[in-house]
Amino acid sequence: MNPLALNEPGRTILAMGNDAIVRGGLEAALGYFSTYPGTPASEIGEGYLSLGKEFPHIHAEFSVNEHVAAHGAQGASWAGIRSMVTMKHVGMNVAAEVLHFAGYTGVGAGFVVVIGSDPGATSSTSEQDDRWYSLHTHLPILEPASIQEAKDFTARAFELSETYNLPVIVNAPSKLCHNIGSLRLGKLPDSFPAKGRFERNPERYINLFAGSVANHRRAMEAVARLQDEAPSLGLNRLLPGGGRTGFISSSINYLYLMEALSILGITDAPVLKIAMSYPLNAGEIASFARGLDRVYVVEELEGFIEFQAKRLLYDSGIRVPIIGKDV
Repeated sequence: MNPLALNEPGRTILAMGNDAIVRGGLEAALGYFSTYPGTPASEIGEGYLSLGKEFPHIHAEFSVNEHVAAHGAQGASWAGIRSMVTMKHVGMNVAAEVLHFAGYTGVGAGFVVVIGSDPGATSSTSEQDDRWYSLHTHLPILEPASIQEAKDFTARAFELSETYNLPVIVNAPSKLCHNIGSLRLGKLPDSFPAKGRFERNPERYINLFAGSVANHRRAMEAVARLQDEAPSLGLNRLLPGGGRTGFISSSINYLYLMEALSILGITDAPVLKIAMSYPLNAGEIASFARGLDRVYVVEELEGFIEFQAKRLLYDSGIRVPIIGKDV
């Protein structure tokens, strides 16, 4: 039996990061999956297709392109079926038209977008940092740091999507997607979704003229609510320390940071682990930085967290130096 299909909560198996994302969808009662395959995210689609016998309720397809894949998952969500679309990072350029208004229309059931990023461009034409899209799509971003978080954050993304009525992005770099490690299984649902039903609602689903403006306002209000409530969600994590130099990090870079601090014998540095890199909460960042001499931001590719942290601290009246990509 495929170990991803086991309903043995608490059992630990060896799994690849992409496998963990598949399992997260299963534990969240996923009903619709679509993808245009591209490394490093290809194995997610292969995983769902291989589980067709154990989970016949899941519609899983390789679509013609990322645009079509995103539309299919969006439609399933509107019909009340939890859905997932996956792609590699450059696929966001193809899916961008769909995902730019997906936040406007909101969701019917949880809608999760998994992006396999590729720092180092080991299998891609660029290192494109898709996180910047969220500054205008208004889609929240989760960044797992481990195999376990890849599963847990995927399942949590469905809950957040439904709570805040927004699609949620899970950003997984290639070194997580293709890494192998221990994965503790959770419980599979007792029941799975029946056939969806689409409820006609032109004001919500047709984004034109005043309707588009109203939906845009609703999306921005939803993001603002998520931003305000972020500290209560238990996603970001503070490791306190008495040192005067602090560190902010996310994704697998957090693990690299902790290893480096250990090698250097630095045991007193405060560290803020960012799990939700958009939107960041101003109070959370300000509380961490207040009283420090400087803060280093450790993240791959471009300074997305650094950019937000600098702006939030400036608006909060805190002038602690934030050091990132200029190191």
